[in-house]
Amino acid sequence: MPTPLVIFVGPIARHFPLARDLILAGSVVVLAPTVESVKNWLGEHLPDGADQPNADVVEIGRLVVDRSAHRAVWGELLLPLTEQELQLLGALADPPRRAWSFDELLLRVWGTRLGGRATVGAAVRRLRRKLDAAGATVRIEAVRGVGFRLDC
Repeated sequence: MPTPLVIFVGPIARHFPLARDLILAGSVVVLAPTVESVKNWLGEHLPDGADQPNADVVEIGRLVVDRSAHRAVWGELLLPLTEQELQLLGALADPPRRAWSFDELLLRVWGTRLGGRATVGAAVRRLRRKLDAAGATVRIEAVRGVGFRLDC
């Protein structure tokens, strides 16, 4: 499983608390003062001509989650998801079948550890209803003692 890379751009000091939490959750965090500095850093650390997958688009069978276009599609049907539901589906789908803890989902979707299990559980229930209504065969499974996983 690839390690998530998170890049914060802007005044660096304001990002320290969230960056610390992301690092503890296993992400690679880059703090950068400008977008140009990020481009320079990526240019130095990625091989020339590297085939970089589009991290904004996740495809699992008939499910396509496109974070950059802010939409998810099951087959030909556009799923009527809120931005939060879209981010949650994208997190669960990347990579699929991985069990995500409540804390990891809170960090990836909400950017915080505040809110707890109830916040994640309520969002998962809404997302499950919308997937079922679309006839999607992918399922969000509860993983006892951990959190949730996307089964496809």
